[in-house]
Amino acid sequence: MKRKPKLALRIALGVVLYVLAVLLSASVVKA
Repeated sequence: MKRKPKLALRIALGVVLYVLAVLLSASVVKA
């Protein structure tokens, strides 16, 4: 099976953006 580095990178980037969005929304709710 060939690995797809681009797909893995896209998934990792999506997870990071999701976490950042959650942290931002949480900080906005707290403020």
